[in-house]
Amino acid sequence: MVTLGLVPALVTGCGLGFQRPTVTVAQIRLTQLGLSGGTMSVALEIENPNGYALEGEDFHYALAFAEGGAADEDWLPLSQGVVAEPVRVPARGTGRVDMSLPFEFATVGRALTSLLRRGELEYRFSGELRVRTRFGGSRIPFDERGIFRP
Repeated sequence: MVTLGLVPALVTGCGLGFQRPTVTVAQIRLTQLGLSGGTMSVALEIENPNGYALEGEDFHYALAFAEGGAADEDWLPLSQGVVAEPVRVPARGTGRVDMSLPFEFATVGRALTSLLRRGELEYRFSGELRVRTRFGGSRIPFDERGIFRP
């Protein structure tokens, strides 16, 4: 009975358990404009608190902009999809992923008007990162909000 009680303590104490990494938006910038749309560059930073490396497989994402206030019903979708961008995040370290996200002007009309009027847009970048660890796969959700200023 005493031995069974020690197993969870040993697993946690030795750093063998899984601690959820943190995904944050490091930068969003406009990289290309064309006749029907453009491309935004999004840089993500992944902090790994675990004592072992993580292998990122892909990102499911949704990028939206606030039309006016930041109430959830005011978010205008800009781009969404899956990016198969492998990333290795070292033990107790940070990894960075740069992604190019396409968008069409038809989806950003009101956001563009707001950007021209105010000079900035509030954004919401959400989704999940799928990673492999030595314990198997895991999905790490993220939901970042910030201000985009071109």
